[in-house]
Amino acid sequence: YNETGYTNLVKMSSWAWTKGFYYRPRVNHEVIMAHREGVIFTSCCYNGEIGQAFDRGGEEAGFAMIEKYMAMFGENFRLELMLLDFKKQKPYDAFIIKAHDKYHIPLILTNDVHYAAQDDSKMQQLMLMIQTNSTIATIQQKASEGADLFEIQDQNLWMKSEEELNEKWQKDY
Repeated sequence: YNETGYTNLVKMSSWAWTKGFYYRPRVNHEVIMAHREGVIFTSCCYNGEIGQAFDRGGEEAGFAMIEKYMAMFGENFRLELMLLDFKKQKPYDAFIIKAHDKYHIPLILTNDVHYAAQDDSKMQQLMLMIQTNSTIATIQQKASEGADLFEIQDQNLWMKSEEELNEKWQKDY
């Protein structure tokens, strides 16, 4: 939210690529705490630490992780509601709204962006098939067996305008 925060984001990103890389760039809590000044932190989507705690341990574990983040980031922590169609995101969103009511942490509405335009969804699916060495038939078979396939469940990952986000919010919530 300020120049110091931008500088700290650059430092964390650089550290992630040079020292924290394991399949993808990552940072740990120690690095985050050393560079947290000027940065707003969010609960992230279902795949973040809070979402995973909620998934593995229910509301109690999710609330415990939220309390940890509150202690770490104080007034710079926000609960993030992502308007995704991924089936595990929906119960997590309900939990995030409950946490907002319980802790009075500001709630932000966001959208996960994997590609620029809605029409690019098919290309994203093809790219993910190549990346996972799958075929359309294999993915369709897994989906018919009830597999939890994010890339098939959510074709809602384009950069939305504020108007599109508001429409989805009204429709889903």
